Amino acid sequence: WDECLAIAEALPEWCTFASAILEDCLQELLSGGRVATVRRWVILARGMKLTDPIVELAEAEVALLAGEYDRALALGSHAAGRRTAGDLRSRAELVAGRAAHLADHRSVAKSRFKSAEVSAVSPCARAAALWGQLIVHNEDESGGLEEALKRFAAADDGTAEHDLRLAHGHMLVALEKGDAYQAYDWAREAVALVPLSSDPFANLAALNQHAGVLAYVGRYDEALRAADRFIAGAEDSGV
Repeated sequence: WDECLAIAEALPEWCTFASAILEDCLQELLSGGRVATVRRWVILARGMKLTDPIVELAEAEVALLAGEYDRALALGSHAAGRRTAGDLRSRAELVAGRAAHLADHRSVAKSRFKSAEVSAVSPCARAAALWGQLIVHNEDESGGLEEALKRFAAADDGTAEHDLRLAHGHMLVALEKGDAYQAYDWAREAVALVPLSSDPFANLAALNQHAGVLAYVGRYDEALRAADRFIAGAEDSGV
């Protein structure tokens, strides 16, 4: 991809293939923390006046990781509404849902995650949509967390990310029940799966919760080290 990008930047007038490149490599680049590379592809695509949904999705992902949540929500929502089909639409809905969630627009986040579930084709996209709904349930404190966890567990896509999030979900249920030590056990299991996961959001959420649970059970030195690991992970993933 680096060689392709170098050629494209040297000959931008021939860069009509930027959309196809993003289709092929967007997820790989994001998983590897190469947000700056995605941003350069988006700049090239926009310079060529390309308006394909994948370009908007890539731009939304970059905005989300840069903390520009309202922009990510707008771009993701627009990409999802452009007659896109299958997982491209679901991925756009997921970006919009995550942006709304991080901007504390919970009702919007819930709606986007439900839409992402409906439009998902792959098990991975459906699981991610169900996980978004679970997180909103947890923060709403309106009940239904255990049921949301059962639905997520049943949507096993065979990835390490799913196992990590499942352990994270059990930790949230344990905290809801007031069982801090069981929550600590689940948090440890989730963190142990981080090296196997390529999803920066799943990894950082697990690391953050692990640090919080350590502090909650009075293991303050370990909590500080866990917090440092979380910060390092955020920097490495481009968040």
